[in-house]
Amino acid sequence: MIPLTRLNGATMHLNIDLLQAIEAMPDTILTLVGGEKLVVKEPVDVVVRRFNARRRRLGRRPPLIVLPPLEESP
Repeated sequence: MIPLTRLNGATMHLNIDLLQAIEAMPDTILTLVGGEKLVVKEPVDVVVRRFNARRRRLGRRPPLIVLPPLEESP
C-alpha cells in the first residue's frame, strides 16, 4: 500500500494492485480497477514514484512511467 492524501487532508493507503490509471486535470485523479475515482493532493509524479518504489520492494518490476501530455491539434 502507498500513503496518499485526500483533498480534505485525510491520509489514506491505497493497495497498488487496485490502481488502473492516473490523470492530472489539474488535480490528480486515480482510477481504480473497479472504475472508482479518487482525487488526491499529491502530484502525478509523486504517486508514480511511490507506486514504483512499492513494486520494487515487493520484487515486482515497476510498469508505470510518466508520459508528457499529448499536444492538442489545431
